[in-house]
Amino acid sequence: MKENRNKSGVPSIVWSFIIVYLFYLATVSWVKILWNHQDSDVFFARVKFLMGLSFLASLIYIIGIYYLVGHTNVDPFYTLIITLILSYLGFGLMAYPFLQNK
Repeated sequence: MKENRNKSGVPSIVWSFIIVYLFYLATVSWVKILWNHQDSDVFFARVKFLMGLSFLASLIYIIGIYYLVGHTNVDPFYTLIITLILSYLGFGLMAYPFLQNK
């Protein structure tokens, strides 16, 4: 097979930043809905905490479930985490425009 060594990694980096930004917007929406605070420092600390916690929990779940149930039985568990993450993103991103101060 022929390898393309001149291929740039820029599109991959851009897509990664876009996905992280979408998670940020969804997390801002969830914090405004469930855990809002008037002080902006407290608000953004809660956003950072929730983003870090969701990343860590997802990582532990994805790795841990593989070792708990084995590689042949992980499909329903991975489908569950994908569904939960897409629901989190979908609801958070749909609510974001309605929660902005005008």
